[in-house]
Amino acid sequence: MTRFVLYGSPHSLPTYKVALMLRLSGAPFSFRYVSFQKGMHRTPEFSALSRWGQVPVLLDDGRIYLQSAAIVEHLAETLGRFQGPDPAARQKVREWMYWDVDALFPPVFNCYGVQLGQRGLLPIDVEPAIATYHRQRAETALSVLDSHLAHRDYLCATGPTIADRSATVTSPSPKSARSM
Repeated sequence: MTRFVLYGSPHSLPTYKVALMLRLSGAPFSFRYVSFQKGMHRTPEFSALSRWGQVPVLLDDGRIYLQSAAIVEHLAETLGRFQGPDPAARQKVREWMYWDVDALFPPVFNCYGVQLGQRGLLPIDVEPAIATYHRQRAETALSVLDSHLAHRDYLCATGPTIADRSATVTSPSPKSARSM
């Protein structure tokens, strides 16, 4: 039996962040697809796992973990990988992880949704002023990331941490905010 079971959707960036952490750490896991189109996130079985009806959900030896940043932080500590070399670096990692969830991910995700709508891939139509607003917020957040990485390879340490994994998965690519 596999220690880790990841519930998620292949269309979910937060699910991808957790799956990437497991893969890069070499931790075997099984994946359970949760189809939002089929309403699987509203079933009593899934509600027992995820009180918010969201993915990802990670089972680690039967214990439930929610929210991608918290899951990735748990995995870094549990697996001893990508957590930062010392307490000061680990604090910086947490700060960048929460900054990603607060300031980077939302505007980048919103820009992505606007683009999908413009291409007819989502049934949404966004007013140009709102699209511009989301784009400006995304560019501002990406410029913060670019500026911090201007003279260094990693956000918090001399090697990669979960903060780097999170920010680089969220953004189109660090050091290239203007390509968005």
